[in-house]
Amino acid sequence: MYAAIVVFFASIVGVNSLSIHKRSCSVTIDSDFAVNKFLGDWYMLKRKPTGAKKISVDKYAWHVTKGTGNTLNIRQTGRLTIEGVYRPCFNKTATLTPGVNNGEFLWRSNTAVSRADIEVIKIDEGLAYIDMCVPSKSRGKCGSFVLSRDDSPSEQEVRTMDAGINSELCEDSSKFENLIKPDVEICP
Repeated sequence: MYAAIVVFFASIVGVNSLSIHKRSCSVTIDSDFAVNKFLGDWYMLKRKPTGAKKISVDKYAWHVTKGTGNTLNIRQTGRLTIEGVYRPCFNKTATLTPGVNNGEFLWRSNTAVSRADIEVIKIDEGLAYIDMCVPSKSRGKCGSFVLSRDDSPSEQEVRTMDAGINSELCEDSSKFENLIKPDVEICP
């Protein structure tokens, strides 16, 4: 009975399940976020999956360019397996529209993840720490990932990345999937 009351109350006050994301500390978006720092090629090197779909990633990249007005265009390329189907050269586009706060974006794409909330938590020394929440009918699915300018980082750069996951994303870096695979080439 109490659960029904909580669900009813949450629906009245508009509690968004995307904002409920367990963390070990509080995350703040870098107030110095600048679009120009985010333009260019990025490689996903570590990720904590959203759980929205069963995806196995061999290599994945974002190619970020300035769109019309204040939007950003992303060309996603990668080699992935989605729900058991291997995609040797995944190549799709998405648009990021700025949200209310600096560093927040709404993701729109013609892929299975057609809408998501993106927060660029921090861009520092060639690394970008990202939160992404994908809405669903029952509840939101949230995950985090790290993008890097270099797809083959040194051991020191990996340690820096893990420290950033722990401090910037307030997550346990050991729970992140390692996507550093220098022997796999990205799609053109």
